[in-house]
Amino acid sequence: MSVHFNLRERLLPALWQLLQTAAQLAQERGWQLYLVGGVVRDLILAPAQLLISDLDLVVDGFDRSADAHAGVELATALHQLYPAAHLDIHGQFQTAALQWHQDPLWDSLGLDIATARTEFYPYPGANPEVAASSIQQDLYRRDFTVNALALRLTPPHVGELLDLFGGWEDLQLQQLRVLHADSFIDDPTRIYRGVRFAVRLGLTIEPQTMAYFKEAIASGIYEQTLRQNIKVPALQTRLQAELKYILQADYWLLAIEQLNELGALQCLDPQLHLNAETRRQYQLLETMLPTVHLQPSLPLWLLRLEILLTSLVADHRERVAQQLQLSADSQHRLATIDRSRQELINILEQKLSVGQL
Repeated sequence: MSVHFNLRERLLPALWQLLQTAAQLAQERGWQLYLVGGVVRDLILAPAQLLISDLDLVVDGFDRSADAHAGVELATALHQLYPAAHLDIHGQFQTAALQWHQDPLWDSLGLDIATARTEFYPYPGANPEVAASSIQQDLYRRDFTVNALALRLTPPHVGELLDLFGGWEDLQLQQLRVLHADSFIDDPTRIYRGVRFAVRLGLTIEPQTMAYFKEAIASGIYEQTLRQNIKVPALQTRLQAELKYILQADYWLLAIEQLNELGALQCLDPQLHLNAETRRQYQLLETMLPTVHLQPSLPLWLLRLEILLTSLVADHRERVAQQLQLSADSQHRLATIDRSRQELINILEQKLSVGQL
């Protein structure tokens, strides 16, 4: 089935013009350019014009050996036309990013541009090693079918949907399906991403994917890799990022409940689970939030995480806090639990009657 989207109708005019400019620059160099990943998924799900703050583009120029850094070259060329953006280049992963802040047209907009690539994991939890490849291989390396979608931006098939793994059908069926059986072994944080996507998008986790989730958790791969502090710092960074995404979202409690039901909280520590006392503290926190102002050093997502971790005994709290690379203040609070409990209570109750800390 061939599916086309009229992108001009789905995007703000300035954003459509930016993508057209990028596509023209790619075409002049003999490359194909694709809009990929979550933004494609969200465009499919959105009933009307979508406000977008992050875009991912992939350049397919693999038929020419000189194009291994095509994404960086395209980003550099765009930066010359849009000098107000900040340009970051990540040569290791053949990617570059343009970032606008308080722009009169886009406000804050991030544009990530990568060369189509394939990847492999030298060991579980590591950052992947990458090599230039085709758009097909680039989509094949992704996590879930609904994230392995691409829209072509270069002529003659502008707006054509590239769907190699049934992501379109899975969106129609409202289900989340993983691409690879070993996906959660290669990158254990994907179970947190999976739950986050399922809850945020209202998707049901497909039965085989659920089985892969449970097999990965039962294998002990999470605890095993997190213990290797020197070998897998990438895993710790990604896991903290996933927890932050979840805990600062409106749907955070539903996601934590689902992670708890799956046994996935035990990936942080074998003894960690959502107990009655933790739920009580969460209820107290949510009740108090409208009347308090949190300190910048203790953002809401971190406060929710610390509450979750207070159910663990001291040495386990300290280990998890170190593995997640939490701030020194956070590690200190969790290491001195009695005092930390009182600090948390004070944060929620101090000057509550006047609505400020």
